Amino acid sequence: MTGCRSPMWPRSAAEDDRKILGVAGMMPSWIMRGVWDFNWINVRKDVQGEGIGHALTEHRIREVLQRDGRAIHLMTRIPEFFEQWAFRVSRDYGGEGWKLMTLQLGPVVL
Repeated sequence: MTGCRSPMWPRSAAEDDRKILGVAGMMPSWIMRGVWDFNWINVRKDVQGEGIGHALTEHRIREVLQRDGRAIHLMTRIPEFFEQWAFRVSRDYGGEGWKLMTLQLGPVVL
């Protein structure tokens, strides 16, 4: 797992023999301090199901915890993938199946 330590837009990539297998991003939320947004995750189709998305998600959660993050928000069409980390659906947008999910890591400080 490699990462870019930009303070505003941390990104992570999974690589094998210098080929990118998957990428994921996150950013501090503009809503309140201590809240992070997981804004995208992409894994190459030919390696999906091999644990790369899992590893990228674990890596990002650790990054948020190291930055004293208290909650994580994300949008997804596959909530069952994120439920394994205790993300919960906060809002169902219907239509195309988009769900807003939240992982509470600690008390949010206003």
